[in-house]
Amino acid sequence: MAIKPPAKRYRILRNVPDDSATRTALYFATESERDAAARVWADETNYTVIVEEWSPEHPQDYLNLGWAAVGTVEPGGGGLRPEVTER
Repeated sequence: MAIKPPAKRYRILRNVPDDSATRTALYFATESERDAAARVWADETNYTVIVEEWSPEHPQDYLNLGWAAVGTVEPGGGGLRPEVTER
C-alpha cells in the first residue's frame, strides 16, 4: 500500500485543555517550527506533547500511515526528549 506523502512532514500530538483524553494534531512545514510549537503548547497547557515525523521508511500500514513518534516535550522547560527504541 503506497501512502502519498503529506504536504507537511512534521506534527505534534497535543492534549486538549480540560479533556486530557482527547488529542489533536497540528502540522508544520519544518522541524524547527514543530519543536517551537511543542515547547509553547507544553508550557501553556502543562501537558506532555508528542513530537512526530513522517517518512516513507516508517510503517505504511493503516494505523501509522508513515508517521512515527520521535520524542516528547515535557512542560516546564527543557527541549525535545528523544523517543527510546529497543533494538
